[in-house]
Amino acid sequence: MQKAGQPQVLKWYNSSLIQQLILENGPVSKPDLVQLTKLSLPTVNKIVDELVEEGYAKESSVQNATGAGRKAKTYIVDGKFGTIITAYYLEGKWLGAATNILGEILYRIERSAEESREINQVQILYDLLDDLIGETDRVKAIGIGIPGIIMKNGDITGIPVMKEFEGVNLEKLLKCRYQLPVFVENDVKLMTVGCYKNKIHNWENMIFLYISSGIGAGIMINGQLYKGNTSFAGEFAYMPVADGKGNLEARLTDLRKKMHGEHAEKAKMLFAEEISNAIIHCTTIINPEAIILYGNDFDSGLMEVIKERVKEYIPEYSYPEIILTGDDSYGVSGLISMCLDGIHKKCWLLDAVENR
Repeated sequence: MQKAGQPQVLKWYNSSLIQQLILENGPVSKPDLVQLTKLSLPTVNKIVDELVEEGYAKESSVQNATGAGRKAKTYIVDGKFGTIITAYYLEGKWLGAATNILGEILYRIERSAEESREINQVQILYDLLDDLIGETDRVKAIGIGIPGIIMKNGDITGIPVMKEFEGVNLEKLLKCRYQLPVFVENDVKLMTVGCYKNKIHNWENMIFLYISSGIGAGIMINGQLYKGNTSFAGEFAYMPVADGKGNLEARLTDLRKKMHGEHAEKAKMLFAEEISNAIIHCTTIINPEAIILYGNDFDSGLMEVIKERVKEYIPEYSYPEIILTGDDSYGVSGLISMCLDGIHKKCWLLDAVENR
């Protein structure tokens, strides 16, 4: 095993850094990379040439002027270098995709997670991943989005909709089966990342509230996903309600049913009150620029009630943008982003450190 500080580790660190910069800034020239990394030109030349030879990078048709009419070659990532396989669970079904390392989706599969209760849910996931891998090559990583708490050691807990996964370390299972880097994260946290990466606004602090068949949230602080000490941050389902009778998930689930019954209007107002209280609590603790709501039970009238109630408690200078979204693609986008970050920032460097 290589020890930290040895030349091989430094070389791989520099290579990983340049890979990330080409991905984020391409088309980018070698002189540009020298400025961004503060590495010497010979070092940058050598690394970029090696990346081109390996197939990770390629010359772009765009050239940068360098003075006196000369134009420097620029480089971009070659999407054909590798593939990422993703599977995201959303309301009773698996959304599977194969993407290139630029995040462009090449192939999709949708599979019911409830198509047969005689089949173990883990096996359904295996079958989906096998089908996706069979449609592509050069797989670099696997990413999974799942409705549960992912502990620091990788164990899954708090996942009643898929009890077969309770206590399972899915990352270890999939690494053993496929011999690939594997990234597993909570579904709502991934939706949060996907929404943040969409860059509609330049928010640095944001909360994503998912209110549907389950309740959950994701928190972005200073542009980073905040998970907390035991990955429990954002588990608003456990919050007690004002009268002390049960938790927020039980209360909202009950009100959602009543919103389509005889006392629908009263239930809607109570629903709005509970959501407003959650937003007020979030704002006083995190002070985000925006709070994004996702769910099928909101309409323009309900959103206005929520916003007006929040304004009663939060001063104008700290009032967050409260936005409703129905975009269910955020989860897959966040999952792809997590995998890309993982393989660019960790995997190649880890290979060098462990001399694999």
